[in-house]
Amino acid sequence: MGLSYAISGARQDNLHDNGMYHHPDPDRPASRLIGQESLWSWLALTACFGLILAKAFIGHAATASHKFLAISADFIHLLAAEIWLGGILSIAFLLPTLRKQTEQTESFKPLYWGTIRRFSLLASLCVLLLLFTGIYGGILHIPTIHALWHTPYGLVLLAKFALMLIMLALALSAFLRGRRRTRPLGRSVWYEFCLGAVVLVLAAILGNLPSASSAPGPAALQATTEGGYQITLNVSPNHLGENHFSLNVQDSDGAKLNNIEQVTLSLTSREMDMGVIQIEMPGSSPLEADEMITMGGEWNVHIHILLSTLDSIDQDFTLKSGN
Repeated sequence: MGLSYAISGARQDNLHDNGMYHHPDPDRPASRLIGQESLWSWLALTACFGLILAKAFIGHAATASHKFLAISADFIHLLAAEIWLGGILSIAFLLPTLRKQTEQTESFKPLYWGTIRRFSLLASLCVLLLLFTGIYGGILHIPTIHALWHTPYGLVLLAKFALMLIMLALALSAFLRGRRRTRPLGRSVWYEFCLGAVVLVLAAILGNLPSASSAPGPAALQATTEGGYQITLNVSPNHLGENHFSLNVQDSDGAKLNNIEQVTLSLTSREMDMGVIQIEMPGSSPLEADEMITMGGEWNVHIHILLSTLDSIDQDFTLKSGN
């Protein structure tokens, strides 16, 4: 699809430049065949769009809280990758033949370089879409830096990103050649396609791995209350099962608060009714306790701190726990 756009545009530019452009005769016998080919092309294109949309509906994006935005971004990501990689494969197969013709007929040179230039512009748009939608998907499915480096999902995503950078370098080289019309494209096109094929394999692996949200790693939640108290809640390892909870409370001057009588943590699931998990910590230092988290996902943590003056401090956190 991307290459046909590039070649047709370059051919029309070439015919315009040589004064040879004319409208096709609608009475030619081949016009019906051309119409049928166009119909089949549109049907194939529609089928491809449908397959990509179906993949977006059954991927990780379908589990996001804002499903419409996540699925739309995933669809655009897959579509841009298809156009970019499909165009590279077509160029790798077709342009070498066209280059041989340019060595015999000078009139083919504008078509050869025009195709590269126009496809480079289309590929640049695809790359921008891939970057923006990829970053958005990473934010959705990788909640912490720890999850990026310590989960299979995060490591595969890093490998995919590294290969994408190499592909971008090769694409930039092709783009500069198209503008300068220097030496023709060589093996670098095949290198770019092979890297793209590996990226597709990694994308397929990502689709079958649990997202990094299932292992966000230790949590350190911080907040400042209306009274100026600074509260830090640490949860480790922050996954399904037994976890260690520790709390640090400071006054508005940053000094440790010493007049705490008791702390109560109340955990309630934000996804389904799981009851309330209560954790009590005596006022003596340190403020620590071990307790079970019964399900991965989002939990609301309400902290109630009772002071010796009978005043209280209340604060809510959202805890994303792993599976």
